[in-house]
Amino acid sequence: MIAGRYRGGGKHVFTLAGNLAGKEKKYTVSAELPEQARSADEFVATLWASRKIGYLLQEIRLHGRTRS
Repeated sequence: MIAGRYRGGGKHVFTLAGNLAGKEKKYTVSAELPEQARSADEFVATLWASRKIGYLLQEIRLHGRTRS
């Protein structure tokens, strides 16, 4: 996941480059960004919720279900 800020919506192309296991890698993706960005609060809430769900599912896989 990559997060950041931008000015000006519309179609953009992003390139992420670096090293993976000693080999150069490059990933390019195009995205249509909205003119008006969502508020940071919405992003944080969505990110927190998805991470919490992932954590809880992992706990169930590791320790089994418990009845409360």
